[in-house]
Amino acid sequence: MNLHGMSKARFLAGAAALSLLIGCATTDVYFTVKRPSQISMKGHKRIAMGSFTGKNPAHVGKLVSFLEADMIDSKAFDAVLDRKYMNDVLKEHNLQMTGLFNEKSLASVGKFIGAGAIVYGSIDDENYREEQTSKEKITVTTNITKKDPKDRTTWVTTITTTTNIINTRTGTVTLNVTFQVVDIETAKLSAVKPIPMKRDFVKTAVDAMPAKIDAEEAIVSTMREAAGRFVRMLTPYSITVRAEFQKDGELQDLEAAVNKMKAGLMEEAVKDMLRMAGKPYEKPEVKGKAYYNLGMAQCYAGEYDDALANVKKAMEWNPSEQLYIQAIQMVKAEKASADKLKEQDQ
Repeated sequence: MNLHGMSKARFLAGAAALSLLIGCATTDVYFTVKRPSQISMKGHKRIAMGSFTGKNPAHVGKLVSFLEADMIDSKAFDAVLDRKYMNDVLKEHNLQMTGLFNEKSLASVGKFIGAGAIVYGSIDDENYREEQTSKEKITVTTNITKKDPKDRTTWVTTITTTTNIINTRTGTVTLNVTFQVVDIETAKLSAVKPIPMKRDFVKTAVDAMPAKIDAEEAIVSTMREAAGRFVRMLTPYSITVRAEFQKDGELQDLEAAVNKMKAGLMEEAVKDMLRMAGKPYEKPEVKGKAYYNLGMAQCYAGEYDDALANVKKAMEWNPSEQLYIQAIQMVKAEKASADKLKEQDQ
């Protein structure tokens, strides 16, 4: 093969590779979606604080305070009945709240406190340990200077070695907390959630001892995080997800539709995608891309049944495309999540 032939072959190979890359190119759009709570609190908009136990009464009190504050801040409940309110009401009716519950006692309590659920808890284990480590750090600095400012040919190399000791103090908190949610009407456990925690608190210093770690502050900070984790289990939450849309030279209106989705104009974007799916294309796989893109847009617009139908149509045009198989499962999962969220909101 002559040089001209080799150059032509390289060009054709490069063009084929570029065509392949363009053919499978995608563009990403990020959506914020709401997820249902791990623990359903359906019908329980008023929640009461039951008894909490632990070896350290002060820590138990702080844990309850963190829970109450986080529940109020979540705005998921119409009322959070604290321990003082509970004790006052129970005392008035000659009742007592303990860590034990049964159908009869809870039925009696429920009549007076006006709550649908009670949260109990226990600090099963808490521990703080600390260790110190040291390691040597050697720094080598090379400096090249002229021996004489007037002499441009003679240079002097100076190598400086500095040795430092890096001291590290690590405080580790291990905490095991268990929360229970009890339905007052049925006296049944709605959920039992053990939350194990392990956090490291680190201080470092160079050629000196690190500052002390406040063990009490570290333990309380870990309890605050444990309380926050539990409250997030009781309330719906939002996450950001990434959706891929397939690009193609024949899908000339895709960029405009994607920009509309990024701007939150989902209804207009779906209409644009619908028009693209209805057009004729030279290559069957482009038709598949158009239907896939339409299905993805419909999914994040909340039109799950249409989304599933159109992603399945995309597979008819390109049955071997793995992205479409994954999309079908994803649309089903999004629909199930939305249905569960709707059920919890009723």
